[in-house]
Amino acid sequence: MNVSYHLQQLGINVELISRVGQDEQGKKLLDLLQSWGLSTTYCQADAGHPTSEVHVVMDEHKDVRYDILYPVAWDFISFQEAFVPLLRQADALV
Repeated sequence: MNVSYHLQQLGINVELISRVGQDEQGKKLLDLLQSWGLSTTYCQADAGHPTSEVHVVMDEHKDVRYDILYPVAWDFISFQEAFVPLLRQADALV
């Protein structure tokens, strides 16, 4: 998501393939992406897994540690035939 956002800010056309939970956090995340002008066409909804969370901890030296929780919805992105033309025309996949 971060890469997509920043590439778009540079004027590069991006598509985001991801998966969010069918929960309040997932709805808020999709709304946020759309408010940033990012397409959510290829974002899947997962009824069985929650939307991802990243916990950030900064120590007294201002060193940052990220704890990326799992398993979450994005761990279960499923391939869709609709991805094929998108991937064929892509210059890069991040």
